[in-house]
Amino acid sequence: MMKTMHTLPPREETLRQAVLVSQVTAVNTVFFIILGVYLALTTGTWQAFAFSGIAIAAETAVIVVALPSIQRGQLNKGGWTLLGSALLATALISFLYVSIGYVAVAYNLVAGFFFIRYVLPRESRRLAMGLTVVEMVISIAAEVLNPAWRQVSPLMLNISPILTATLGTAFIFTVARQVWGRSMRNKLLVSFIGVTLAGTGVLAVYAYISTVGLLRQSIENEIYQHTHGVADQISAVLNEQVDVLTALSLNRTLQYFVEVANRSYRDDLISIQTTLGVRDARWRSADAANNDDDPLVREYLRNAAAVELLEFQKSFPNHVEIFITDVYGGLAGTTNRTSDYYQADEGWWQAAYNNGAGAVYISEPEFDESAGTLAVLIAMPIRDRNTGEITGILRTTFQTSALAPTLQETVGNTGVTDLFIPGDTVHLYRNGKYEPFDSETFEEILSTTHLGMTEMNYEGVHSMVLRVPVQNPEGNLAINKLGWMVVFHQDRSDALAPISAQIRGAFIVITVVLVMAIGVASVVSLLLVRPILQLTQTAGEIAGGNLNSRAKTVSDDEIGVLAATFNDMTSQLQETLQGLEQRVAARTRDLEIVAEVGTTAATILDSKRLLQDVTDLTKERFRLYHSHIYLLDEEGKNLILAAGAGEPGRSMVSRGHSIPLDREQSLVARAARERKGIAVNDVTQAPDFLPNPLLPDTRAELAVPMIAAGKVIGVFDIQSEQIGRFTDADINIQTTLAAQLAVAIQNARSFEHSKRQAEFQSLVNRIGSRIQRAVSIEEALQTAVRELGTAIGAARVRTAIAVRPEDDSNGQPERAGQQGA
Repeated sequence: MMKTMHTLPPREETLRQAVLVSQVTAVNTVFFIILGVYLALTTGTWQAFAFSGIAIAAETAVIVVALPSIQRGQLNKGGWTLLGSALLATALISFLYVSIGYVAVAYNLVAGFFFIRYVLPRESRRLAMGLTVVEMVISIAAEVLNPAWRQVSPLMLNISPILTATLGTAFIFTVARQVWGRSMRNKLLVSFIGVTLAGTGVLAVYAYISTVGLLRQSIENEIYQHTHGVADQISAVLNEQVDVLTALSLNRTLQYFVEVANRSYRDDLISIQTTLGVRDARWRSADAANNDDDPLVREYLRNAAAVELLEFQKSFPNHVEIFITDVYGGLAGTTNRTSDYYQADEGWWQAAYNNGAGAVYISEPEFDESAGTLAVLIAMPIRDRNTGEITGILRTTFQTSALAPTLQETVGNTGVTDLFIPGDTVHLYRNGKYEPFDSETFEEILSTTHLGMTEMNYEGVHSMVLRVPVQNPEGNLAINKLGWMVVFHQDRSDALAPISAQIRGAFIVITVVLVMAIGVASVVSLLLVRPILQLTQTAGEIAGGNLNSRAKTVSDDEIGVLAATFNDMTSQLQETLQGLEQRVAARTRDLEIVAEVGTTAATILDSKRLLQDVTDLTKERFRLYHSHIYLLDEEGKNLILAAGAGEPGRSMVSRGHSIPLDREQSLVARAARERKGIAVNDVTQAPDFLPNPLLPDTRAELAVPMIAAGKVIGVFDIQSEQIGRFTDADINIQTTLAAQLAVAIQNARSFEHSKRQAEFQSLVNRIGSRIQRAVSIEEALQTAVRELGTAIGAARVRTAIAVRPEDDSNGQPERAGQQGA
């Protein structure tokens, strides 16, 4: 039994797998090139151009070196080119973009596995695994060190994992195609795992699109609400101070002392300025000497207005320094000794006075020398209750530490809110510290976050960033004009931790499902394939000649039915082969008999003896009921029985039994007419069978024509008392025997004819010789008559000789004499 194998030789199969892996890698790298070119065109950064160059170099190595080498059978060179280009490219790219190092690790896990397993020779795999591990360490080191030049690219972070997953999927699909046709179990495993992977993959994608999208929106809303809340709280704090100070400006005592101060000056401005100058100089001297007991200083520190301000300060302690001035800028009352007396030359005073129109002024945070703290200056006009005219200016130093609790609220582990204060120099207020901030970086933050929350490299950390301006919802222009900016930033991994947890959970579920699917598929495929393997093993044993082997039927399903059917087929095959062996033995015996009969026939030159011996020997050797031979007469119209086995045969021969050739009801005549062997295995049902009373037990008959030199010379007929005795093989055997008999009969006839001719010629020669020895005519005649009579077996022979005379007138012969013997 031949078994056809459709698998390639191991070497060709290995080359085919390696070529497919390299082709998949080349196609995947093209997409990385497209990504790099797009980033270079849209961002114009050197990192994007470097990434494009690295991807193009890797693709060139794959197409120019790796793939042709593998196609030529140089797996070591091609495999190292594939692996080396991948490791070098991923190591370099890890230092270009934030968080790409982790993607590089995943890429090398996928690509490295398939390069090492399906491309590199076995002796190179250990070194290749070591180098792959080294590269993964380098990629992780890039994330830990986080060089300052690395750029944040959300597009890179979103697309590169997809391309990596696509590469892995393509590799898996390629390998699955290779193992698909190797065994039924592989097909079942690939089908189970493929369906499970496809189902879980679709579910995971749906969950990612729906759940993760909602989670991200929820996170963004939470961050947005937090940042807006911080901005609103800062605005509310400032607005509250403005409201409180506005109420304070209406205090009667303060307004009284301001009016008294205003009336203390002469009307001319020169004298007013002179008075203010003298007082300011005296105040500065006292401040320099740290002398609060100076009468001028003591007057404004202890008057009723100062007492009111101190009472206010007790209620609002964040106002560390509060004082009022008259309409000309001179002090009218204060809680602390200020650095000078005259305030009208200060910017805040002029902003609050606003050329007599009045306005609320809030300064940038600054270190106030008088208060000795980082504070915000708030100034506003004091207006007359009745006329609304400006009578003085109220100023306070409000400690920015009051904003600290609001700004110190964190989200997650790394979510921090910063307050940016623009101006000639951009300042950052964070953790109670007020520090200058790079203006270009600030502009980058403003430009990047103008559309809402975004991902960017914030102070070297890949962060989620959102900015919200500090605006007063009640329309307080002093607050709205500040231009303060609240910027929230949080490490991306921390901000998206719920999403990461969701992805990890989905990944764990998918992994568990896949592991379970693989386990179930392995068990189920084993259960399904084991009976087939056992059946295959049984078939192999049967093919090896063990026909007693049988398949186990352990179930009633299709496989069980197949096994039972196979067992039935094997039993039939065994019976057939056993019967075939018996038939072969019988045919061999028949051929041996044919050879024996043929040999016997070839040695007998007497046709009568030949025919009789053949019929007797055939009946005996073939264990037949009867056999006889018919010969066609010279006219070709009748078949004359020439010989028959046993007494019935001799009896029919002696009676001159014959059958006309054109008789319809004769199997013998039909065989002669149709020139082919004809068997009837139940003569009682044959319409052309002629029953013979001498052969009453005949049940099956076989007649074959004896053909010599293309002519039918007779029919060889055999009979059996068994119904169904003769087969096609018997027809062939007896046809062969009949052909040998025909030749033997022709040979015997030729021999007899030659023998008669020789005897006749010898007789003629002998008579001629004796006649020639006669000395007279009479002696010659007597000799001829005597010898001829002896030759023909005649009892008496007479001869008459007529002599023609030379001149007989009537032309009639004359009898000369007679001789007798």
